[in-house]
Amino acid sequence: MDWKQFQDHYYQDILKFYSDIEKKALFMDTTTPLDLQMLSGKAFGPIETTALTPDQSGPYRISSELPIENLYVVGDTAGTETHGIGTQLAADSGIKCADIIIKKYKS
Repeated sequence: MDWKQFQDHYYQDILKFYSDIEKKALFMDTTTPLDLQMLSGKAFGPIETTALTPDQSGPYRISSELPIENLYVVGDTAGTETHGIGTQLAADSGIKCADIIIKKYKS
């Protein structure tokens, strides 16, 4: 697969939906499933996460509600007031994000 072409095409799609994303990004790092497979040793490289700086850890974790309208993120490194480790943390992040979305749009 031509991962460079895929990444370029996918990024253009992201910009169609979230044109402000470039103004909000601190940096962008891209990897392919092959890179992740080699890093993790897992077939097809199943890894999901967000990049954190030290001031985004612990009580200062990234909120699931991102500063771009209607863009959310969940996982083991996202969501405030989450608990657990690994899969439990990722699941708690997803549940709390779902609560945010339901509360926002329930009416």
